[in-house]
Amino acid sequence: AKDLTVAQVLELHARLESGALHAFDRAFLASLLIRLYARARPSDLLFIESVEIDCPAGAEYPLLVFEVSQHKGARKVQLKSRLLPILVPMIGVNGKCWAGEAIRAFADAGRSLASIRGPLTLAPSDESGTVHSRRSVSSAEVGRALRAFLGVPEENLDPAVSRVTAYSLRGTCLGWGGKFGCDEDLKSVLGRHSSSIKTTQAIYSRELAAAPARKLQDMIREIAEGRFFPDNSRSSYFPSQAKLTVPPVREPVGKGIVGERVDGVDIFLVRRWGGTTRGQAVETCQGGSIGSGKLRRMRFAEVQSAGLAGETYKVGLSRETLRAFADHGIDTLSKLAYSCGQPGTPLPQTEFDDFVASLIPAALLGEKGSVKRLLFESQALLLNDLREQVTQPDKWSTKDVPIVERQKRMEAVKASIPGVVVEGPLEPSHGLLNAACRMEREGQLRYIAPEQCGTRMYEIQNVKAQSKVLSLEEGKLAISEEKGLPEVACGSALLLQEALKRRGVALQIAGVASFLAHERYIQKLFAHMGREPPPGHSRTSVHQLLTADRQVWTKMIEDEVPAKRGADGRHPVDDALVPALQSYEVTVCLLPRAAAESKKRPAPPKRFAQDRDTKTLKGDPSRGAGKGNGKGKRATWQPSVPEGIRKLGGHAQTPDKKHICFSRNLPCGCTLDPCPKGLHVCALCFSPEHGIQECPKKPK
Repeated sequence: AKDLTVAQVLELHARLESGALHAFDRAFLASLLIRLYARARPSDLLFIESVEIDCPAGAEYPLLVFEVSQHKGARKVQLKSRLLPILVPMIGVNGKCWAGEAIRAFADAGRSLASIRGPLTLAPSDESGTVHSRRSVSSAEVGRALRAFLGVPEENLDPAVSRVTAYSLRGTCLGWGGKFGCDEDLKSVLGRHSSSIKTTQAIYSRELAAAPARKLQDMIREIAEGRFFPDNSRSSYFPSQAKLTVPPVREPVGKGIVGERVDGVDIFLVRRWGGTTRGQAVETCQGGSIGSGKLRRMRFAEVQSAGLAGETYKVGLSRETLRAFADHGIDTLSKLAYSCGQPGTPLPQTEFDDFVASLIPAALLGEKGSVKRLLFESQALLLNDLREQVTQPDKWSTKDVPIVERQKRMEAVKASIPGVVVEGPLEPSHGLLNAACRMEREGQLRYIAPEQCGTRMYEIQNVKAQSKVLSLEEGKLAISEEKGLPEVACGSALLLQEALKRRGVALQIAGVASFLAHERYIQKLFAHMGREPPPGHSRTSVHQLLTADRQVWTKMIEDEVPAKRGADGRHPVDDALVPALQSYEVTVCLLPRAAAESKKRPAPPKRFAQDRDTKTLKGDPSRGAGKGNGKGKRATWQPSVPEGIRKLGGHAQTPDKKHICFSRNLPCGCTLDPCPKGLHVCALCFSPEHGIQECPKKPK
């Protein structure tokens, strides 16, 4: 079902407030809005046991609470006897509390909203609409009424396009939450998906379900206040705000730094406080998360000088401070490090006071301390990363991806390719992710063979002791571990395809190439195996695909295709994969090869009874039979020849040991063609033109 737009929901609110509709139509429209904000299926509000209207004047979070007895999520016996609370936030996208309009609409139709038992909407029994039948409206009737209120045509001209149905009411708020940044657990509670969370207690407890409802109300307020536009494109969900008035400080562009991005440090500090309540935020920051109003930054690099190894710090920041950072474009730690002062030098107090006054003029002393601490730590991390790039470039480029950063990147990739399940055989190993991220750090492509694209499960089950390497670093001897990728089998087409898919996932996580472009390359590569080969040739083999894949990456490396994303946001590798596959050097590797002639061993000749070996008695025949049984004494086997052929000097076989038909060489002759007895040739000169009886070479 197609989700409703904000304009369509505003249209429903406007028609409810106008009062120009029939009494039953107004009550029906109010029930549609209740279903929308309740994220309810058509069957969720059929068995209502109680209704609570918790909408006092001036309330920040007014609620309408339904308790239903029978619902789709009650699959276990112990759940069927419990009432499921459904909490409905009553401040709509128009910024108003519409509880009073809903109560009056139901009262005009002859029903009291607070005393409803059973279905939420009953079908009318007559044209007046004030007398109700015992039948509830069906989901099809709800869909038709919704399309009628919105002016959507009833006919579906294009079956491939989703249409507005009764299920659009359920998916609208959940779809907005996904675009706003709500996590899966929050959406599971809002959608009452008991199978998506660890326990059903959050669904059946009114108190535990209140917090997600408040977060949903905050999101609706963001829409009403014009700070969140769910109908826009992904880049325009949140409009740009006013920029910082202080003069901007540009970051130096050096090794490992592109524009304002320092790899390893340029991780989102404050992206948006999506899916949060007021005073709370859940976002990524330096490999950590912001939760419950506190910024929690976890170690992602070995920063021993800052004392961060293996520890977790908590910097108390309010939601208003996070909003101020985002509104002024400070969304990364590298930007924060250069926004006030110069990294590596003492921070003047007057400059810091001006910085805080520009961001949060009403900040308290404790809030200023938290900002100053975060500013110091961001500068320390940035300096340590720059120092490592200069003094230890090899160590900097080969360092592992931080755990939290890897998890966030993996979640982002899974969200960007919803049709692909990145689990099991498609989940890349951590070593593969590190190798792909190394290409992005260095800015140079490296060939990762399919044999090195192992799964995470294979990596866990095949842990090998890493060898120690003695090296000289900064004039000191250092012992480091030599890291290598475990090899997996790619002997079949399926194993090779899965390995290449894992490499595509790793390349998108690293930002080297997109998964869709790499998947298009895989499809074109494997299309060569499906081509029908010419006569006398074999199909393209898996070994040829491996060779072609290596040649593709070799050509891209020779052409110096950059590994980093371009200024236009595109990946250069995406545009170079297919042309490299179609080049002459690679096409030659994929051509069908001539089939090798099979060397079949000739079948042994059938031995007849008269051709069996004869035993030779022990001893001299002229002196008698002799002693012994003659075991193991066998004469050389000679095929028996009819007397009529033997007298003329004929043979039983041709020089190449093929049998000769005796009947063809006897006066009786042979008319079989083909003949199972042997070849129809002369037993003397082996000519196929005549038999031995007509042979001119026979003795006279």
